[in-house]
Amino acid sequence: MKSNLFKINPVLYMLLLFSLSVSSQSFTKENKLVRSFGLTDETETVITNKYGDITLENWDKDSIRIEISYKVTSTKESKLDKTFDAINFDFKANQYYVVASTVFEGKGSFWTDVSDIASNLFTGGTNTTIDYTIYIPEDKHISLNLKYGNVYITNHVGYFKLSLSNGDFKAHNLTGDTELDIEFGDATVNKIIDGSVKVRYGTFNLENANKILLVGQSAEFYLGEIDELTIDSKRDKISLEYVGVLSGQTYFSRVVVDEIEDRLDLSTKYGSFKLNEIGAHVKNVKLTSYNTSVNLYFRKAYNYYINLISDDKAEITYSATLGDFTTKKLPGKEKLKQAECVIGERTKAIPITIDIKSGLLTLKIKD
Repeated sequence: MKSNLFKINPVLYMLLLFSLSVSSQSFTKENKLVRSFGLTDETETVITNKYGDITLENWDKDSIRIEISYKVTSTKESKLDKTFDAINFDFKANQYYVVASTVFEGKGSFWTDVSDIASNLFTGGTNTTIDYTIYIPEDKHISLNLKYGNVYITNHVGYFKLSLSNGDFKAHNLTGDTELDIEFGDATVNKIIDGSVKVRYGTFNLENANKILLVGQSAEFYLGEIDELTIDSKRDKISLEYVGVLSGQTYFSRVVVDEIEDRLDLSTKYGSFKLNEIGAHVKNVKLTSYNTSVNLYFRKAYNYYINLISDDKAEITYSATLGDFTTKKLPGKEKLKQAECVIGERTKAIPITIDIKSGLLTLKIKD
């Protein structure tokens, strides 16, 4: 009987192992660049980077130190050299500004297209990282622009602006004027005193704030205690533990507020809105709703005056313990109805004004 087994030539076997070893071998090239510049009270710093992290560190000197570490790893040595040589950095500085930017240069051409950059930096067994570490006094003006990387900072007292795409952001206390613009990323901040936050297709966590303008699109917000919050929300999920003043508008968003303490002036369209607690010191509540599922909870021990205007497409349910509503039809073609109810003493009552078209409204009493 003939055998199907065959013998491998030892020389061929060794050549095969060598070939596999060579194909899996990687080459690495790295470098570190350091630049320092003096700062005045008028100096504004702008940092622009791609494909790496930015770490902001505080120090007490009247200058800024920029450390850049960059590394390229590739399975092809020729590709390694070409990619490494294409990474460059541009610095500009005077009394009024310090600008540091990562630039990508080819032979006689500048890579302006993101896909072109990515194809040179990351495909074909090539990987590139460009990391910035910045030492700056915490009270200075700084703007960070980053794509495809993460930003880490501790505390910052001066003006802080961030534009971040495809990366995460972590910070402790931002007590100066703050502007955050995040797309396709997650952010966690302990405290913001006064600022604006824009998030698209990401998640934002904030423990505490004094005054915030929140703009969202297909994002998730998990918020702790905020004194004054203005929202412009589209298709978001917002969870808010405590707010003093809440105003703005929502569109196809889901909003849950545990407690409001001062004022509410909100317009909702589609989606849902739930308010679990209307505090005893609330001055007024004004809610305009279109085709939204609304749930409002009232305390039995507090005083409220509810003024409800609805059309015939709105479905309204309420607890029997809420009290009696007096209802009347309003003139006009819209077929509107007005319903009024007093809980407790009228002279001490918190005014609650609700204008609902279509949708569902549920009013409940809590002990």
